[in-house]
Amino acid sequence: MIEGALAHFTGLGPKRLLALEQAGIRTWDDLERARARRPPEVWLPPALDAELAACRDAAARHDIGWLLRRFAPADHWRILARYFPRASFFDIETTGDIANLTTLITCYHRGGLHTFLEHENLEGFLDLLEDMDLLVSFNGASFDVPCILKTFHIPALPCPHLDLRWTLYHQGLRGGLKHIERTLGIQ
Repeated sequence: MIEGALAHFTGLGPKRLLALEQAGIRTWDDLERARARRPPEVWLPPALDAELAACRDAAARHDIGWLLRRFAPADHWRILARYFPRASFFDIETTGDIANLTTLITCYHRGGLHTFLEHENLEGFLDLLEDMDLLVSFNGASFDVPCILKTFHIPALPCPHLDLRWTLYHQGLRGGLKHIERTLGIQ
C-alpha cells in the first residue's frame, strides 16, 4: 500500500499520474519495471531512480517522519495504514483564554488510554511522547500541536505527527470531526 504513493515524485503531476495509471503503473515496482523497459508512451523523470531508492530506504528503516515530510498529503493515509499498530492518538483541552495553555491531554498509546491533567501529571505526556513512533490527531497541526509546544516550551515534537483532518480532507471527507464521524456511521 505504501508503495502506491507516487504523487510526491519530482515531475509526476496529476496528468502524468493519470497517464501512468492508465498504463498500469501504480506502484514503485511498476515504476522500476517501466524505467527498465522505457515504454515510449510513458515518460519518467530522470531523478526517479534516486527518489525511488530514497523511498525504499526510508520505508525499510521505518522512517515515518521522512515519509510524512516527503509524501504528498493525499498519500498520508498510506503511512497511517502501514504504521497503524504503531500509531498513538491524542486530543487536548485548553484554558480557552489568550494563553490557551493545555489543561488536559488524553492519549491512546500501545493499547492503553493515558490521561494527563494540569497540576497533577501533565508533564508525564512528555515522557510518553518519547516512546511514540507516530502521533495522530484531528486538526492537531493547527491547534493541538502548537498548544503542546507552547505549554511545554519545546521547539518541536520528538516524534512524527499526522493530522487526520487533512488525510480525511484528501479522501473527500470534509468538516469537523463530529460531522465526519456521522458521515462514516461512527457513533
